[in-house]
Order: sequence, then structure tokens, then C-alpha cells
Amino acid sequence: MDKSKVGKIRASAEAHFAECRDIADFMGANPEVGLDNHMAADRIADLLEPKGYAVEKDFKGVKSAFRAVKGEKSMPAAALLVETDALPEIGHACGHSISAAASILAAFIVEDVFPDIPFRVDLIGTPGEEYPGGKVLLCREHAFDDYKFAIMTHMGCETLPDSGFLACNDRHITFRGKASHASDAPEKGINALNAARLYMEAMDMRRQHLPELSQLHGIVEYGGSAPNVVPDRTELNYYYRAKTMKRLNELTAMSDDAVKGACLMTGATAEQEQRYETYADLYRNPVGRKVMCDAFEALGIEYSVSEAFDGSSDIGNVDQIIPCFHPYMAITDENIAVHTPRFEELTHCESGYKGLADAAMSMAAVIGSLGEDAGLLEELTRVHREYREANR
Repeated sequence: MDKSKVGKIRASAEAHFAECRDIADFMGANPEVGLDNHMAADRIADLLEPKGYAVEKDFKGVKSAFRAVKGEKSMPAAALLVETDALPEIGHACGHSISAAASILAAFIVEDVFPDIPFRVDLIGTPGEEYPGGKVLLCREHAFDDYKFAIMTHMGCETLPDSGFLACNDRHITFRGKASHASDAPEKGINALNAARLYMEAMDMRRQHLPELSQLHGIVEYGGSAPNVVPDRTELNYYYRAKTMKRLNELTAMSDDAVKGACLMTGATAEQEQRYETYADLYRNPVGRKVMCDAFEALGIEYSVSEAFDGSSDIGNVDQIIPCFHPYMAITDENIAVHTPRFEELTHCESGYKGLADAAMSMAAVIGSLGEDAGLLEELTRVHREYREANR
């Protein structure tokens, strides 16, 4: 990217920064959890509509989601994702207030600096990333089927060009047996806790043979009423994670077999319930990584590269459909974790605001690069498609 474009990106970011910072501050002062993000959605609409955006609220029937469109609806489009939810008690310790404002600022920069790219850029408000997964619900309603790619930035303690998110689902498993006095008539009982123990031992024994990055996390939610009563009910709460949806499905099928085996060995029965939406994996597209790194370098933003995988996010569900960019932008040089009160404090200070501007400029640079180089977008799409086809 030539220096003149970089200069224009910086000038546009400066021109629109204050109104986007106000969005971040408003969200920070009025945190909303889950899908109930209407204050944020309304405040963003109040900014966008006077600028010529048509804002569709409760987009695709998803509570407090929105789509903001400016330009010809017949054009191809890219999606700038706007996460609006906060965490209970500690507010925007996830950094979504800064991230949302950065996506809005990026849209303004693209309009100023790259007016002739062959696709429009829509802002898609995605509530409930933490829970219950607003992007999952939007994907189910085919909200992203017609988009070329999607992009957003998450805030953190280091700047990275991409993220490694694992596919994740859950099972709440209830083993049922038959109660009896543990001393007087144990032979008349069926021990649900023994069934749960067999399940847990079976899964632990399989752990060392699982593919790389496959994970199990589980707890006993209820084990019985008293030591002298054979437990007739035991409840387990388990999460499973894997590098791809294909591996996640294999892992949960293994879990189903372990449940059946535990029941067969003890005489218990079992019921299973998935309580949360399945979050799919996010692919680290090498083409996307290079485009993102090039944008950082053009703007003089220091960054590092990581191959680590950490946790899960509903953007992985969007990535099953279209290529997704999910870089991290540092808002501090402190070695602290997100989802902490200290991280929330940083979203209201100068380092947080710098992260907002840097994230917006880098996303705008990526969108501009993909818009001006049709071959680059085609290559991004091809690599993404081949990966997804190989991992179905």
C-alpha cells in the first residue's frame, strides 16, 4: 500500500474518531449482556442513519442484531462485524465496546479512502458472543450466505494477525439408577454415581489418544443425596473442544459410546442434553494472515505471530461459510488477561482508544487491499474453500 493511501487512512481515522469513541464510551457506561443489547444497537443506529445507512434492527429475527447498509444492495458485500454484548458484573472486560467502535470507524475510513472498490461494506451487529452465540443464530438464518468475507478485531494484550479458536460443544449427562440403603440392601440399588465414574474414567483413558488440540472439561454437578444412600441420580457437565468440526463430532460420538458403555456395565440409564450452541472452529487462512500483516506493516503497527489455540468463539460459525478475519489489537502492554476488571478499565483510557484507532485503520487497509486486488480476494476464497471441503 502506497504512502498516500496510508496518509488518507490516518486522516480519515482522525476525522471520525471522536464520534466512534463516543460509541465505545456509551457502551462501556451501559453494558448489556446476552442478546439484550438494544441500547447499543439504537445508539449505533442514531450515528449511522444520518450518514445515509439503512439500519435493519433485530436482523434476521435475532434480538438486538442489526444490519446497516449503505450503497447498492445489488452489489457484492463484505461484513464488518460489530460485537455489542458485555459480561455480567464486569461489563466490557471483553473489550467489545472498543471492538464495536473500531468496526464502525473502519467502515467510515473505507468509504473515504476506497470509494471505488467493487463491493459495499455492511455493518452487522452481533449480540451475545459470550452467550448464547448471536452469530450462530444469524448463521442459522443464512445471514452471511451472500457475503464475500467478514472482519472484526478483538482487543487484547498483544497484537496478532489472526486467532486460533477451537470448535466447542457441551453435554449435560444425567445417569439414573435406583436408590437403596447402601448398607442394608445395596444389592437392590443401581448406582448412578458408579455409572458416572465409569464414563469419566473411560473419557480420561481416551484422552491420551485424542488428536492434537482435542480437549475435555468436565465437572460433577450432582453426585447423590447422602453417603448411606445408593445414588439414583448423578449429573455431569462436560465441554468438548477440537481443532475442526469434524474432530468435534468424532469426540462427541466417542462420548456417546462411553455413556452407553457405562450404562451397560452398571444397569443405569442416561439422558443427555446440549445446553449451549455449538461454536465452530476458526481457520487461520495463510492468505488472510499475510494481508493482515501487510496492513500492520504499512501502518507501522508492531505485531507478533502466534500458532496457539485458545478457547472458542461464535465467529467460527461464520467462518464455516465465508473467510473471516479476527486479529487481536493490543490496548495495553500490561501482562493481564481479558475478562478482568483491570482490562475493562483499559477500555476507557488512552491506550484503549489508541487500540480502537489502530484496529480500525488496519481493518480498513485490509478491506481496501482485497477490494483493489481481485486476485487476492479470489485466492483468499479459494484457500478457505479448499480447507473447509477437506474438513467437513
